[in-house]
Amino acid sequence: MQKPLNVNEKNRRLLSLIIQEAESSFDSKLEDPYIKGLKPKEEMPFGAFQIMKTNLELILLDICRDLKLSQQKPHNDMQVSSLKDRAEYLRMAGIINYLEENVYKKITLEEVCKQAYMSRSSLQKMFKSRTGESVMNYFIRLKMTEAKRLLTDGRYNISGISDILGFNSIHYFSRQFKAVTGMSPSEYTKSINSQKWDKL
Repeated sequence: MQKPLNVNEKNRRLLSLIIQEAESSFDSKLEDPYIKGLKPKEEMPFGAFQIMKTNLELILLDICRDLKLSQQKPHNDMQVSSLKDRAEYLRMAGIINYLEENVYKKITLEEVCKQAYMSRSSLQKMFKSRTGESVMNYFIRLKMTEAKRLLTDGRYNISGISDILGFNSIHYFSRQFKAVTGMSPSEYTKSINSQKWDKL
C-alpha cells in the first residue's frame, strides 16, 4: 500500500495559485475528474502558462526533496559519516524546513532556537558550519527567493510583497533585496518585463 503524500502549507499556496490561474485561463470545468482536455479562453492572462508551469515545478521539486529527506539521504553539502553527523543533518533539515514553512512570517533567532531545542551559540555554530552563513541571513535569502517569485508572478506590487513577507518597512525590504540579488525590486521587475517582451 502506498503511503499518502502530505502537502505542506507552502505547496498548498502554490496549488491554490495554479488553480486560480487555470480558472482564469480555461473554459473547461476544472472540477470534472474525467475531463481529458482543457479549452483555453480566447483571451488568456499574459504569462498564464509560465506561471502555472513555474509553480508546478516548485511543488515537484519540494516533494522530491521531502522524499529524499524521508529516506534520510544527505544533501550534497551535508556529508554524513557517522551517527553524530546523521543526527546533526536531520536537525539541520528540520531547521531549514521550519524556516521555509515560515517564510511569510516574522520569526526571531530565539524562536528558531526554541524550535530546534538548541542554545543560540550552538545553533549558530552548527548552521554556519553546514551552510556557510548565519541562520537569519539564510532566512532573509529564502524571503528574497520568494520575493523574486512573487515579482515574476506579477500579482502584487513591491509594497504588497514587502508586507506579505513580513517586513515592517518597504525601504528595509528593498535594501535586503538588493543585497541578495544585486538589483532593487523595481530593477528586477523591469528586467523580468523586458525578458517577457523579448519573447513575444
